[in-house]
This record gives sequence, structure tokens and C-alpha cells, in this order.
Amino acid sequence: MKTLNKLKKKLNIKDEDFEEIVFEINRINKKLKGENIILNEQLEIGLYSHIISFINRLRDSEKIMSISDEVLSQLDEDSIELSKTILEPLFIKYDVPIDMSEVALVAIHLQTARENSMKGGEN
Repeated sequence: MKTLNKLKKKLNIKDEDFEEIVFEINRINKKLKGENIILNEQLEIGLYSHIISFINRLRDSEKIMSISDEVLSQLDEDSIELSKTILEPLFIKYDVPIDMSEVALVAIHLQTARENSMKGGEN
């Protein structure tokens, strides 16, 4: 929550928007904990910032540029599937089809966190 509060201040997030963000981040953290994925502060900042931007894009009906097949091929299937599981409730809530570029971006965060957890690292 400490990291989220820092981001709220830094990104000037309104209280009414922050409630949804906190709810979603808590939901995501529960899922990650169940997968034994530990986020250090640096990884939290990266993932949380992305989730905040993702929610804003959904609200504003904005799309990101497509991720290349080369990038997708470097992601492991477990990270992609976990990312889909994490993002799907938001795609449904905003009535938007699953965007594999968004899934891939979150999968990058998850894969980095997974690799970090396996190494036993804090960075």
C-alpha cells in the first residue's frame, strides 16, 4: 500500500479513481501471492504504474501500439496466461476484447518478478 500511496501522490490520482486502483491491485496481489510471486518495491512500482495506466486507457477507450511477435516469443506461456487471468476482469468490466499487447506488457512484469523470485533476489 505504501508504493500505491506514493504513486497516487506522484501521478495526482483522484480519490474516486484510487479506490478502483486499490481494489484491482489487491486482487492482483492475492493472485500473485497464490503463484508465489514476490514483488519488491521496484517491481511494484513498475507493475502498479502499468495497471494504473491500463485502467486509464480502458476508461478512455485508448489502445497501445501492438507488441511485435518477436517480443511475444520471448515470453513464457505461464506469464502470458497469468497476465490474461489478472487482466480479464478489467477487460470484462470495461467491455473491451482482450488485447494481447496489454497482456504481453503485464506478462513482462510478471516474468521479471518470477525470475527474480526464483533467484531469491530482492532487486
